Amino acid sequence: MKKSVVLYDAECPLCIRTKKWVTLFDWNNRLLWLSLQQMEAQTALSSEKKQEIREQLHLYDPDRQEHIGYDAVTYICKECPLLYGLGRILGVPAIRKAGIPVYRYIANNRYRVGIHDCKDGSCSI
Repeated sequence: MKKSVVLYDAECPLCIRTKKWVTLFDWNNRLLWLSLQQMEAQTALSSEKKQEIREQLHLYDPDRQEHIGYDAVTYICKECPLLYGLGRILGVPAIRKAGIPVYRYIANNRYRVGIHDCKDGSCSI
């Protein structure tokens, strides 16, 4: 079975904690987490793409379709058995419409939402 690839910033404590918690629920091992830093070592990324990955979670499904930010979170939930129902709810159009700005707010303010161990300003976009 092919896995979905989740790209995240390994210098961001909130991103690291998200990866840790989601991995606990990925019982079927359907997600492959790859840090921006690992990706840079393996592939030439444009500076724009690096910045996008620092700003929002990115996921590539087995069909190579890209899911970004809120949509990546929704997809991840649907891949985890215990979170599947939440993923379905997050995908409801009205919930998605409200959820996207909430995701952006958290992503843009992740250094203020309970994560106080950011180093070198890595959490301040």
